[in-house]
Amino acid sequence: MTYKCPRCEGTDIYFAQRPRIQGVGGVYGNKEVMVKTALCKNCGENADLITDSITPKGFLKLGLIFIVVFCLFWLVVGLLSL
Repeated sequence: MTYKCPRCEGTDIYFAQRPRIQGVGGVYGNKEVMVKTALCKNCGENADLITDSITPKGFLKLGLIFIVVFCLFWLVVGLLSL
């Protein structure tokens, strides 16, 4: 998981305490709490959390690992049958 700035596309971030409003109002009103927030070091914008997904290179590596394990399995089965 990485963080990315939506404004400048930077990935250099830091965390700071920022107020966030919780609650839905009503008789007691909204409550403000301090939360740890990811901020961009370059422009100060709130950074978005980007989850890492498998890229085409990741699929290629996964396929190669599968082929190697499959070949080793059949090699061992062949040697055991001798």
